[in-house]
Amino acid sequence: MKTKKHFYENMQAMAECLAKDPETKDRYDKATHGGKEWFCFSSWIKGNMARWNDAEAVEYRDALVGRLISTDIAYVLQYETVPDVVAYLKGELIAAVGRETFPEQLAKRGDWTANARIRWRHITANPPQEAESWSGRKIQIGTCFYSKMLPIKEALSKDSDTKQHYEFLRYGGKEWLCYSWWISEDRTRWNDPEAVEYRDSLTSWLDSIDIVYVLQLETDTEIVDYLRNRLVATLERETTPGRLHLRSTILGRGLHKPWKGPEGLKTTSQVAAQYGSGCGMICRFYSAMKGYADYLRGNAPGPSFWTHPDVKLHIKWHNRYSSPTNGICRVQ
Repeated sequence: MKTKKHFYENMQAMAECLAKDPETKDRYDKATHGGKEWFCFSSWIKGNMARWNDAEAVEYRDALVGRLISTDIAYVLQYETVPDVVAYLKGELIAAVGRETFPEQLAKRGDWTANARIRWRHITANPPQEAESWSGRKIQIGTCFYSKMLPIKEALSKDSDTKQHYEFLRYGGKEWLCYSWWISEDRTRWNDPEAVEYRDSLTSWLDSIDIVYVLQLETDTEIVDYLRNRLVATLERETTPGRLHLRSTILGRGLHKPWKGPEGLKTTSQVAAQYGSGCGMICRFYSAMKGYADYLRGNAPGPSFWTHPDVKLHIKWHNRYSSPTNGICRVQ
């Protein structure tokens, strides 16, 4: 008992450091209670990687991760770069998703969009034929597949039963929920060739954390099985050696560490605060710093941001589906 108490005292000391250090404070504060405990353990391990295989450490980490839910693990996995740790968390994430999506578990979930679909069916049944672009001009949508998602976006963002869930999600998760609503109106749509092509294109660029969050809201076993398979593929895409090296580089630069930019010695945080966006090579540098700062603060902009490694997959989806409805055709 004395040994275990001493071990946990190490974790408490790490918690105090993470909560106060300007490099880690933001993403630590945004983590759940379980996520915070993993960050403490991970920081303690990084001080000496030989501890990873220590019997006491193994017992502690297995007990900790065994009670974490998938969203906890997906969040902390974004900030791990050591291959052994990443492989461990990937396996535990898949196991957690498996626990959370047993048929018995799915049967307990209510259909959280049911009432909203009743209230909004007169609108969602009639997709708009035109939309207003970011510049204010009217754009003819016609019969493009994505037009079916537009009234659902409005319903999810405004309806009292769905607004809170919808607003909590990131961009990719919101896009999936629109598609999921559309499928739930008629389950035979799931196997429609056009719908299959759309969902494969959409999930090609979703982050694992997006998929984990929307998995909590799905009840149909066929959809759950599909998302679980896509999660495995996404985790493999996000944890290649090249991606882990890039992640390590960004984490190493940090928010408040000196950075030699075009205007001399600055920090990521200073550049991000001073220059939000722009164009041209110098402005792209500043824009990249904003993206890195968002990531380091726990506000990852996701694949829709140009510095993200999966941005090309997003652009391919965007140009095929979203462009006809917003008047912006992004070219890579």
